[in-house]
Amino acid sequence: MGFFDKLFGGGGTTATPETQLRAEYKDVAFFKKMFDKKQSIIKMYQEQNVTLKQQEKFRPINNWVLAMEHLDLVYLNYSFGNDISLCYNEYIAAAGYYGEGWDADAFYADMIDMVALGSLLNVPDEVYEPVINYIRQSDSGSSYPTWTPDALLWYIINTKKPGSGPQPDTLITEAYRDIYDLTKMPKADAEREMKLYLDKWYRLHKDDSWYENHKKESSYKGYWSWEAGAVTKIMGLDDSGYANHPNYPYDMVHWSAS
Repeated sequence: MGFFDKLFGGGGTTATPETQLRAEYKDVAFFKKMFDKKQSIIKMYQEQNVTLKQQEKFRPINNWVLAMEHLDLVYLNYSFGNDISLCYNEYIAAAGYYGEGWDADAFYADMIDMVALGSLLNVPDEVYEPVINYIRQSDSGSSYPTWTPDALLWYIINTKKPGSGPQPDTLITEAYRDIYDLTKMPKADAEREMKLYLDKWYRLHKDDSWYENHKKESSYKGYWSWEAGAVTKIMGLDDSGYANHPNYPYDMVHWSAS
């Protein structure tokens, strides 16, 4: 059985009656095209990497690229409305490449998603440890002069795998200041502040490359605050006040592997 047979329950790409998108803005047909596109890109990069290795031109960044393609499939599976187990499987694939893909110019944006999703999906330590090591490598060898160990990254990491690293109080970007600060609050206050954080979350990322991707032809993968989900789950917050927020990954937070 092929990828789309598993995904859509048949040989074609006809929407099933139970298909319920989690993401806004786009329809079923759009997401099916995105799945097709991602599978083609992954195949292309895998073949390219074989050639690069033969030519001794393969570099860690080539692994990172494949990690990001599988991470995109986590987003797409969630946005499309698929079972979270498919997100889990794609995360496992992404983490494998990610752990071998560090570069001194590594970006914070994918680090926070990889860390938060690993926590939400409660992946095994042997899967999460390479992701943690990726963060350690940036803390000790980032090419960015302003890089500093990040409080939110290490909060999420240390709550999933205690003692993995330091617990600093500095942040790479102030866009995450409010959610980090609420981790120190009593639950009732944190629940109120999380709703406020989610309300402004999209605007906080107006300078990110994915901002307004829904207006483009083939870039949108959904807009999800994975860190809000991870912190909610870690703190055991009552999310009833923001469960239906369009950027809150409710189903991911309340999923557990069978």
